[in-house]
Amino acid sequence: MKKITTVLLLTFITSSLSSQSLFVKTESSVEGMPAIVAKLSKSSSTSFYKDNRLKTEIKTMLFTQIQITETDKVTILNSAETNCAIITKAELLEDSLENDVYATEVQIEKTNETKKILGYDCVKTIIRYKVANTDSKVVGLESEMTYWTTSALIIPKTKQPMPELMKKNALTVAIQSIEGFPMQIETLMKANGVKTIGTVTEINTKDIKESEFEVESKKCKKPMNLKEYKKYLLKKKLESQRYTGY
Repeated sequence: MKKITTVLLLTFITSSLSSQSLFVKTESSVEGMPAIVAKLSKSSSTSFYKDNRLKTEIKTMLFTQIQITETDKVTILNSAETNCAIITKAELLEDSLENDVYATEVQIEKTNETKKILGYDCVKTIIRYKVANTDSKVVGLESEMTYWTTSALIIPKTKQPMPELMKKNALTVAIQSIEGFPMQIETLMKANGVKTIGTVTEINTKDIKESEFEVESKKCKKPMNLKEYKKYLLKKKLESQRYTGY
C-alpha cells in the first residue's frame, strides 16, 4: 500500500505528451492465488492521453476508479464513494523518500526475444530485483518484471527531469530506462509464485474530447489530501482482507 506514492509519481513523469491523443485499453489478471482471489483481482483499464494530461479508468469486480493526472496534481475518483482525492506533486515528492517500496540488486536484461501484440513488434526486457520496504522492514524478496515494448508507438516523456528523490529508487530508475511503449507487463513475486499480467488489448489514435478530463464538482466537494487518502486505502484493504482472507 505504501508504494502508492511511487506509482503516482511515475504517472507525473511518463504522462506528459506532445499534442497528440492516444487511447489504450489493458486487461490484467493474477496467477498463483486461490480462484476467488484471482477472480476478484482481474481488472481492465482504459487510458486517455492528450497533451499534458492522462486519464485512467480502472475497473474490477469490486470498484471503479478514475485517475486524472495533470502537470502538478492527480485527481482520484472512486465509483462507490462521493468523495475524491486531489494529490499534488509536491505532496508525493515529500512523502516518497520515507514511505515507498525500494529495491536492491536491480539488474536489467535487454533480450533479443520478440513477439507481436496487436500487430506491433515487441521486444522483451527483464528487470530482476529484491524488495526492500522501509515500512515493513521486509528485505531480500526476489521479484521480476518482464516488459514487452514496441518502438512503433512513441509517447514523449515529460521535459521535466526525474526528481532527485526518485533517483534514489533503483527500481524506478530501471523502469524509466526501458525504451518503447509497454504492450505487456508481467510482475512475478518469486517467494509466493504470484504473477500479475497486464496486456494491451486495444489502441486508438483518434482525437480525444476535452470532456473526458472534466471532473463533476458534486463528486469532489471535499477532496482528501495524500495523508487522508492513504488512511482511506488502508481501510479498504482491511475490508477486502475480511472478505477474501487475503
